[in-house]
Parts: sequence; C-alpha cells; structure tokens
Amino acid sequence: MNDAQPGRPKRLWLAALMNIVVGLLGLFFISFVSLSSRVPDEARLGSGTVAMALVTALFLVASSVIALIGRRGWDRLMLAAALVYYGGVLAQNTYLLIQAHKLIVPTQKIASNIVRSGIEIAINLWAVLSVKTRVFFRGVTAAS
Repeated sequence: MNDAQPGRPKRLWLAALMNIVVGLLGLFFISFVSLSSRVPDEARLGSGTVAMALVTALFLVASSVIALIGRRGWDRLMLAAALVYYGGVLAQNTYLLIQAHKLIVPTQKIASNIVRSGIEIAINLWAVLSVKTRVFFRGVTAAS
C-alpha cells in the first residue's frame, strides 16, 4: 500500500490561478476607478461599493493562494469566495441584461459576461468538489 501524499491536482492549480489572476485584476481596476483623475465623477463608485469589491477580491485571492498551498479546509473557502465573487458579477450582469431594454447597453457583451461568470463558477465547482481534490486535502495534515 502506498502512503505517499497525492500530488496537488491540476484542476486545483487551474481554478486557484484563475481566481488569483481575476482577483488581482479586479483589485487593480477598482483601484484605478477609485483613484484615477481620468475617471469622471459620474463613473466613480461609492465607498460601500469599493469596500465590498475590495473585500471580495481580496478574499478570492487569499483563499485561492492558501488552498493552493494545501491548507486543509481552504478549498471550501476558495469555493465560497469564488461563488460570492463570480456570483456577484453574474447577478449584476443578469440584472443589467434584464434592464437592457431601458438602457443603451451592448447586450452581447453583457451576455458574454454572464456566460464567462458561469464558466468560472463551474471551473471552481469542478476543481474543489472533484474526488482528486478531496483525496488531496484528506491527505493534508491539519498543521500543514
């Protein structure tokens, strides 16, 4: 019988790296919109919106990094962060698509954002809930 620790699943790498990149891009863009003088006042975000965006993006990045390191339980936190982050984007774009008849917005772009967010959620579900990932985290000791 082989007691060797199974390697980190590639699907975990994929989901975690995707979350880290998307979260860091979100942090960059929210910082740009909040701090740049090139952004008109009408496009500026409220402090509550900025705070929520920063917290969700930071949670997505941090939980993905710690899950990738292999800390037990952080795979579920990564999944929760992904569901909150991408689910929020999906809900926001769905609302905009429903309101599109009242606004002048490019509905194809909104629809593609909805599909992309759904795919990002599906990748995280696939990565975290797979048997390979569960076996990997089952083999991780609580102290690691």
